[in-house]
Parts: sequence; structure tokens; C-alpha cells
Amino acid sequence: MRYDSQSTAANLADVAHDLTRCLERLSQRRRLDDAALDDLQLAGSLLESLPLDTSQFALACGRLMNAERYLNADEPGAARFELRLLAAGITYGSGGVREPNRRLRRAEQRSA
Repeated sequence: MRYDSQSTAANLADVAHDLTRCLERLSQRRRLDDAALDDLQLAGSLLESLPLDTSQFALACGRLMNAERYLNADEPGAARFELRLLAAGITYGSGGVREPNRRLRRAEQRSA
């Protein structure tokens, strides 16, 4: 069987798109209800599908769990904040985290 990198990239883009939509739906929730629990479970499954290293995955899962706790405590603003951090931390399509890449580019620019 031949490895098709374009097919894999398309699949990762689909997973990333689904995760983005799921996080957007969660951001609109005011409390932890059945629909929010379903979206939290789906978001966790989608995160497992992305090629994240252990620390990136742990950080993403922590943010998702924090959002769940905040929704359960009727703190939707704090939940939205955690979900925004989660969404911003994932570079869709590659599974990388944006912030270390920004730091790397800054360091490369300084040395040039």
C-alpha cells in the first residue's frame, strides 16, 4: 500500500475544520447540558485524531476540561476564554502549536 501525503493532509484539514466548528458551538453554550457534553466528547475525540505531541495534547485536553468545569459552574465567559485559547493554540492542518513557531521565527530573524 502506498502512502498518500495529500490524502492525509486533507483528512487532517477535515478533522481541524470539524474541531473548529465544535469549539465554536461550545463557545455559544451558557451551561453544561447534554448538547455541550456531546460537543466536549466530540472535541476530545477530534483532538486525539490530530498529530500532537504529548505536551501539546495535554495542554489542549486541559483547556477542554477547564471549559467543561467552567460551563458546569455557570461561568460561560471563562469557558469561552479557554476554548479560544485552545483554538488559537492549534495550527490546523499540521497539528503544531503556533506560539513556539512564532518564537522560533523571531529568533531566526534576530540572528539574520
